[in-house]
Amino acid sequence: MIILQYCNQWNSPLGNEEINISMNAKNNIQMTLKRISQWSFIITLGISLFSLLGWASGLLILARVNPAYIPMAPSSAFCFGMLSGSLLVCMSGPRDRARRKAAAAGAILTLSTSLIVLVGFAIGTTFSFENLGIRTTESFTNVPIGHMSPITAAIFLMSALSVLFEVFDSEGEKRFKRIQVFIDITVASIGSIIFLGYLYGTPLLYGGIIIPVALPTAVAFVLIGLGMLTSLGFDAPLIRAFIGPTVSDRLMKAFFPVIISFILIDGFLYRTAFLKAANPALITSLITILSVIVFGMIITTLAKSIGSEIDRAHVERDRAEELLRMDEDRLETLLKLSQMQVESENELTDFALEEVVRLTKSKGGYLHFFNEDQQTIQLYSWSRDVLKYCTAVPSLHYPLDKAGIWADSIRFRKPVIHNDYQNISDKRGYPEGHFHLARHLGVAIFDGDQIVGVTGVGNKEEPYNETDVRQITLFMNNMWIILKQRRSEAEKEQLIFELTGALEQVKTLSGLLPICASCKKIRDDKGYWNQIEYYISEHSEAEFTHGICPECVKKLYPEQYKVMLKNENKQDHST
Repeated sequence: MIILQYCNQWNSPLGNEEINISMNAKNNIQMTLKRISQWSFIITLGISLFSLLGWASGLLILARVNPAYIPMAPSSAFCFGMLSGSLLVCMSGPRDRARRKAAAAGAILTLSTSLIVLVGFAIGTTFSFENLGIRTTESFTNVPIGHMSPITAAIFLMSALSVLFEVFDSEGEKRFKRIQVFIDITVASIGSIIFLGYLYGTPLLYGGIIIPVALPTAVAFVLIGLGMLTSLGFDAPLIRAFIGPTVSDRLMKAFFPVIISFILIDGFLYRTAFLKAANPALITSLITILSVIVFGMIITTLAKSIGSEIDRAHVERDRAEELLRMDEDRLETLLKLSQMQVESENELTDFALEEVVRLTKSKGGYLHFFNEDQQTIQLYSWSRDVLKYCTAVPSLHYPLDKAGIWADSIRFRKPVIHNDYQNISDKRGYPEGHFHLARHLGVAIFDGDQIVGVTGVGNKEEPYNETDVRQITLFMNNMWIILKQRRSEAEKEQLIFELTGALEQVKTLSGLLPICASCKKIRDDKGYWNQIEYYISEHSEAEFTHGICPECVKKLYPEQYKVMLKNENKQDHST
């Protein structure tokens, strides 16, 4: 139940929280876990081979470690060899189909062997194949040797299932991870319990009618359970509990090994010193005092470490809150900037510059435009404090190659920070009366890939950092977008104004005009009759000068017409 609750905890919302571990650290952890897994399987394979060698050579001490202990059965050694070999094959090529089939075959063979042994135990019989052809008449207390314990068979059954789950998870989706974790922890736990029985001199099931588990078998189960668990990688719950960065993980990592070690040492001292001591109370007191000292040191060290991490977390949280506040302030300022109704472009850029100075907690700043084709800087705007204290006379245009290090953001096409401006060796200095600089931050303003301007701030009380770079870059690039849009709108309005004026100056006559057949007056849209010259003047750009044609002179002024005609005849004769 405890194991199931622990697995469920890691699948709860709290257990699924992200672990803030860098990719490199995680890769290193994965490699370490893989090595632990491989060596666990290799040692298990070695134990099985030593046991088989002991049976084959008659040196059963290789299979039992101590003459007083029951030896590992040949069938158990065979199954350990098959399982560890299958797992090593699977780890060496997890995507290789042939290797996975070979691993599955080994797991199925182990599963079949354990099932046969369990069936034999249920019906009260043993099978001769368990000896692998090695005959022996030796017995151990009330049970024969060379046969697998039913407990061993049950653990092999679970271990084989875990291997099959790993093999059949062909896409690496870890669909059976929870089941595998449960099986692996159970296998290692049972092996540990049996091992502790041997360690304390009270092996389990000795003296009964059930075949006990051998000491090498218990050690092999601890190793194979550990190897299968670590083969699941970083995301295995129990593994994360020992290597994760959370407080609960650190507590587990600090206290779990110490508690286990204390229990083992206490049991060992009880067996070796306590029962033989003349004054058991003194031994108990010494153990208690030693335990208090050890746990006190651990708790003190852990409290300092966790306290430091909590302090760092508070500092990072305050920094994040400050950054969020600055972002909100910048966005509000940009919104105000986009909604400003200004008479000139200077009002907008001056407002933007003063806001950048305020956002970065600087004492002054500048905003200039840059012509990338001509490589010249148009000195455009300075903040109020700079204009207040600066008495140097600036020029309106400045070649880039003559500009000082304040223009390095244009040259290098990236922000530049000078937190010790006065001690920079390659600076060109500034003219007399210039605003004194102690610190400087310069940022180029981009329109796509083209630099269109440069802005800078100076004399912040604290050194400039990447947060200041971020604030200026985001604010000024958005300011340029707003400024560019306003320039586009102003050009559009000017064009509309010019076209409207031109259209008003162009007036044309079209359609049918009602004209009097006698007096030649024209009727307008309101029904009034106008002289033809007046109507045309009102509806076009034409202007009239008045004169009289020869026919009208003859009709209206006949005497004058005769004189005019006589003069024309004289001119004809003379020519």
